[in-house]
Formats: sequence, C-alpha cells, structure tokens
Amino acid sequence: MRHILCSILILFLVMAGGSCRREKQEEYDYDLGPSRALLTTGEQMLSAQAEAPALAPEITRQLERLPEGRQLAGVLREQRLQRELIHEANLLLATERYNDLADLLARAQREDLATTQLLELAGLPQALQALRLYCARRPYERAADLEQNLDFLRPWTRQLQALSPAFQSFYQEQQQQLLAMRQQEAASAEERVLRELDHRLASAKNAPQAADFLAQAATEFPQLPILRLVQRLDDGWHPTQLLHSQLQSSEGLFVRASTRERLSLELAVALTWETLGQAQRQRLAEEWRNSPAPSSLTGTILRAVCLKDTTFFEDGVIAWQNQAKPEELLRDAPAHLAEYLTLLPDGAPSSAWHTSAPDFASTLIRFLEAAQ
Repeated sequence: MRHILCSILILFLVMAGGSCRREKQEEYDYDLGPSRALLTTGEQMLSAQAEAPALAPEITRQLERLPEGRQLAGVLREQRLQRELIHEANLLLATERYNDLADLLARAQREDLATTQLLELAGLPQALQALRLYCARRPYERAADLEQNLDFLRPWTRQLQALSPAFQSFYQEQQQQLLAMRQQEAASAEERVLRELDHRLASAKNAPQAADFLAQAATEFPQLPILRLVQRLDDGWHPTQLLHSQLQSSEGLFVRASTRERLSLELAVALTWETLGQAQRQRLAEEWRNSPAPSSLTGTILRAVCLKDTTFFEDGVIAWQNQAKPEELLRDAPAHLAEYLTLLPDGAPSSAWHTSAPDFASTLIRFLEAAQ
C-alpha cells in the first residue's frame, strides 16, 4: 500500500511541479497551500511518518484543492478512518466490551474499511465471550460437565491461540484435567460396583444374585479389575488363568497386593469359591493366616471359612451388622452362617441351616448367643 501511495505521490509532484513552473513563467498568482500540503505529505511518507498527526484533516483538505491530490487525499482519509477503527477496537477489547466490538467489526466490513488487522479480530468477541463463560462455570465437578464446556469452547480455540500463546497451555491443562477426572470417576464407579458386589456376596439372602449383578456391571464397566480374575461361562463365574496362577504363586499373595487389588482378589475368590479345589482352598487358608486384615466384608467372612475359626467369624458378623440396613438385620444373615454353626460346641444339624430366610434371623440370634 505504501509503495502505491508513493508512486501516486511522485506522479502528482511531477504534475504539480510542472504546473507551478508554467504559472511562474506566465506570472500568475498561485495558492501554494495545496502544493505545500502535497510536499509535506510526500516528505512524511518518504520518511515513514505517514501516520503522523500532520496528515490529519487540515492537510487532507488542502490536498483536495488540487485535482492531482484528490485521489491521494481520499486514500489518506480512508487510512485515517481505519486507524481510528483499530484504536477504537483495541479500546473495546481492553475494556471487555465484546458485543460493541462485534458491532464495530460488522460496521467496518459494511463500509469497506476493514483492514487486515481488523479482519484478524473477526470472531474474537465471540471467542472471548465463550472463554469468559467457560471460566465463570469453573470449577467443574463432573467430567461430563467439563467435556461439554470444552466442546463449547473448541470452535474459538484458533482465535484465542492467536490472541495469546498462553491459551494453548491453558487448553492443554484443561484437557489433562478432563482425562484425570474421567479416570477418577471411573475408579470411583468401579469401587462402588465392587462394594455393592461385596455387600451382596456377604449376604446369605443376596449372594445368589451376586453373579448376575457382576454380569450386568461388566457390560457398563468392562475395565473392572475383578474381570481379569474371573470369567463367566455357561454355568457361572470361574477363575481365569491369572487367578489360578496367583493362587499357585509363592507366599505373600495378600501381603503383596494393595488394598484395591486385595479387594478384587477377595471378591473373585468368593465368587468362584464353589469351583476351587481343596488344594486351592488350603492355599488360601495359609495366605489368610499370615495376611493383613481383609479389605472386604466378604473377605472377612471367607477368611473365617478357610481357617474354620469362630473368632474370625464373629468379626465378620459384627462387620456385617454394622453395614446392614435395619430390614436386613431382621430378614437376612451373613453368608456361610450354616457352616459356622456346625463348629459350635452344641452345633445344630446342617440341614436345619440351609433353609431360606426368614429362618436366618433366628439362626443368627442362636449363633450369637452360643458365641457369647
């Protein structure tokens, strides 16, 4: 643009100079104001000062008095208007008046005054407004909410990145936070599933439905850690090769495992208990004899089953009572209760303890009385 203006200016200077010489030769009176304005403009443009205040309205008016200067005056007037628009746009941007900025950009485009600088701001008011809304809604408590708002912000990322390189780091941090929240929520959901499975397996009444519960949960949560230890076949849940190998591994099965791993391991053993051989059950008894306290209610009861220890079973009864709902205390009982009643000094016939609830309530009372 500056090269074009200089070319126009040189042509006008030549023409104006020739006009001045002719009039001087003919001794006409000549108003030098427009010529001086043209010369001043040329000097400032050649010295890279075309945006100086000297080019503002007075010099432009002087240029318009010359036929040769009118086109240049028009170009300079347009440049001045464009500079004013850019200044106003920067002011609106600094004061966060995004709606007014959008109106200004639309007006500049309608009046054909939109420079490259202004066009770079196209969409920026909406982008900044979206960023403001995104930040106002923080902190996000659920991954789904964070994901939805990141999707809302995504169309404006290009403009925001162009405005500030720091936005790229901010956006990446938000994406990493989304990933962390998803992982945390998945872990929490899996924990709830395992705790519910634990509650069912520890219940004499609900244990038979535990297998179907896990099958349904596996559809929604295919990454459940317990699914690496058990597999469902036509006749129910069976140990996987991984669980078999762990049961045959060196000592310290429960000691080496973390609390979370021990929970899955205990529930997997309980779920596949009927399919385990005597050697595997004996192996578990050895592990439980030297291991920390179980991580689950089911594990507490199953440890007592393996070790045939009424003291451990009392721990299971107390833990079950603490977790049971009031109606469960009346209509349910801990799992494997019948097996332990046979260990009591005045043990009852095993056939009497395999009846369905409501006999479990009286069975539990009799067991507790005997244990005291």
